[in-house]
Amino acid sequence: MNVRYLVGAVLLASVVWGNAAQGAQRAWHHTSRMEGCWAYSGSDTKEIWDAGFDGLLFGRTTTIRNGELTFFEDLRIERRETTLVFSASPNGAPPVEFVSVRQTPASITFENPMHDFPQRVHYKKSGEGMTAVISDIEGDNKAVIEMTACQAA
Repeated sequence: MNVRYLVGAVLLASVVWGNAAQGAQRAWHHTSRMEGCWAYSGSDTKEIWDAGFDGLLFGRTTTIRNGELTFFEDLRIERRETTLVFSASPNGAPPVEFVSVRQTPASITFENPMHDFPQRVHYKKSGEGMTAVISDIEGDNKAVIEMTACQAA
């Protein structure tokens, strides 16, 4: 192989890789807007997101009714090479992973078409609130969760 072609290929790969990594870094900056405590409207459920070590975002969801914990879920968003991965572990079950497919400064969408339900998890920050939509891939079967800022207990 001609050395010039090899050097060109390496340079092209580094530019593509660098741009993709910068995209994940920018998207990561946007997910920091999820940090904090979020109360589900009309529910006893709270979702709390905290920044973790080396770019991780840790979350937990709890539902407490009549002083009893009725639901809990461990959540995580982490950067893996050039993308972001959301994982959820409801009630201590093994984690299910969803890969980011769309990102804007105000929203992020994760998908896992192989999972039964949900297959898509979408977060959108607007003003003082945040909305989560969990759905199948087509978006026909969905739950919309409106959240407002709250105090972590």
